[in-house]
Amino acid sequence: MNLTAKASFPEDLAGELTVLVSYQNEAGDEQYLGGARYADGDIVPVNKNGQEPTSSESEDIGDAQSPAYDGHGFVLQKVGESKTMLFEADLDAEGGRLVATVRYVPIVGVFPQEDYVMELSR
Repeated sequence: MNLTAKASFPEDLAGELTVLVSYQNEAGDEQYLGGARYADGDIVPVNKNGQEPTSSESEDIGDAQSPAYDGHGFVLQKVGESKTMLFEADLDAEGGRLVATVRYVPIVGVFPQEDYVMELSR
């Protein structure tokens, strides 16, 4: 399956926007596919906890070692007056579900974390 996840937002977004993508097979085993945080006009890869990885973790960002996932992570695109965090991956899966977790931390105030779940089947 080809997976494309997009998070679009205003170019002048203040604060931090984090998007995490994971796959859960039908047996309930979870696999982290990738994640990134947007802040100050750029994105950085993050681990499954939404934090910048340590040097020992950097090889495991997106779990590229796993046989179920063949992808490369997030890229940042500018479209008009907005920006888009784009994640594309090929997923070798028969079923299960994908979970995209979105966290936004504004400069002032609090926004709740949202999980978006998509069931997979062939």
